[in-house]
Amino acid sequence: MYYISKGFQLVGLMAIGAGFINKFPYLMDYKLLGIGMIFFIMGVVVQKFGLDGPALMAKNSRLIYCNMGAFGSYGPLKYAPGYDPLIQAFSGIADATGEANGDAVRVGVPLIDIGTGMWAAIGILTALHQRQATGRGCLVDTAMIETALAWQSLSFAVHEGGGPWPTRSGLQGPMIVPNNGYHASDGLLLLTIGTPGQFKRFCEVLNRMDLLENPDFMHGEGRVANQATFDATVNDTLQKRTRAEWSKLLTAADVPNAPIQNLGEAVDHPQAVASGIYQSSPDGSFRLTGLPLLFDGERPGFRTKAPDLGEATQEVFAFMDV
Repeated sequence: MYYISKGFQLVGLMAIGAGFINKFPYLMDYKLLGIGMIFFIMGVVVQKFGLDGPALMAKNSRLIYCNMGAFGSYGPLKYAPGYDPLIQAFSGIADATGEANGDAVRVGVPLIDIGTGMWAAIGILTALHQRQATGRGCLVDTAMIETALAWQSLSFAVHEGGGPWPTRSGLQGPMIVPNNGYHASDGLLLLTIGTPGQFKRFCEVLNRMDLLENPDFMHGEGRVANQATFDATVNDTLQKRTRAEWSKLLTAADVPNAPIQNLGEAVDHPQAVASGIYQSSPDGSFRLTGLPLLFDGERPGFRTKAPDLGEATQEVFAFMDV
């Protein structure tokens, strides 16, 4: 039951977190909030104490109960533990990540943990909507392995259509050229140019109309066939300016590009600042990452600080009628 108990701990955190969005009460279900808190505390003993989904739903047909774990409710690994890097390894994500001639690489963010929580939240919200219409609760299941496989649906579709399984290719993307990272004078600039019009404007910005006139490069098929030569030519040209200089020129010409930045550069970029995604903590002592959502043009803010140890114990017990 490890995966179920871990799942309830995570769902409990999500349910508790939902309580902070009280500016939007129609998104909340206080009974769900209470149950989430209970299972966060007691997740490791849900089955032993008869707190699994079927047992509780037999007592309350309106209950919405979510299982969220590593490998799901079925199959030979249904009881196996799992963490984000293990699922990256098992699912093929790590194998498809990294340089072509290098080893498999772990993705730098816990995208499977985050994604599985997202699917659980979507499932719970869908079940709430269904309950409004039918009066019935629902047992929602999701799993980390299913999230990891779903993230690779495009690669799977390519294979099912007769193509190869994905391989490591670094920054190089599939099917079109340029679709790679190129060297400016101060770092890498990612270019993804998918139409003849974009390529024409790209050549104009670089002042390299000879690329457009070269029979090896003028059409997409030729650039794919001669990628190594094309990439070397573009690298030589881009090294004459910085990422920011090229990005400004290319963006003005409506050519898709992005400087490859570290997180500090991304956080301090005027776009991130303008978005308001980073908010001050309630006491103003540090910044926090806000929700990546706006409601009617407004991003929900942080209303209170985290409670001190034991500060909310009696309030929680009173809410749970303990």
